[in-house]
Amino acid sequence: MATSTTEETGAVTQVTEKGGELVSAAQEQVAAKTSEIREDAVFQIREQLAERSDRAGHQVQAVAQALRSGGQQLRTESESSAANVVENLAKQAEQLGEYLRTTDPDRMLGDVEDFARRRPWLVAGCAALAGLAASRLLKASSDRRYEMNQGGLQPSERTPLTVPVGR
Repeated sequence: MATSTTEETGAVTQVTEKGGELVSAAQEQVAAKTSEIREDAVFQIREQLAERSDRAGHQVQAVAQALRSGGQQLRTESESSAANVVENLAKQAEQLGEYLRTTDPDRMLGDVEDFARRRPWLVAGCAALAGLAASRLLKASSDRRYEMNQGGLQPSERTPLTVPVGR
């Protein structure tokens, strides 16, 4: 009886060790695959950002060209002060377009981070304005859906909800 118990204990130990090895191998495979997927996702994001920033750069440069034409038109109409302002805007747009077209995504991210560190209140203000705009958009959307659900009645046409007060 002692021999069969020893053999069973040895078999259990072997199975446990083999199971541990299999689990360890599976963990290594999962970690390797996760790393591979992550690297692929980062590559895809960088490619998309580079493509879209290039496209945006071309569009901004087209706007700069239109501004330059407008500035020249103003100059021919003897509006030199307005022409100077428009031409300065065109110059800034041209520089922005060139930056968007030529800068790699990692540098753009670094520049945005540096800007946010130098001007945190400006970034916070822009975020607050974006939140305000989003909340107004959601409110307007919910008002329209509410009106549609009320049979298209205008707010002044609806009967107010009254709650009986205890006597």
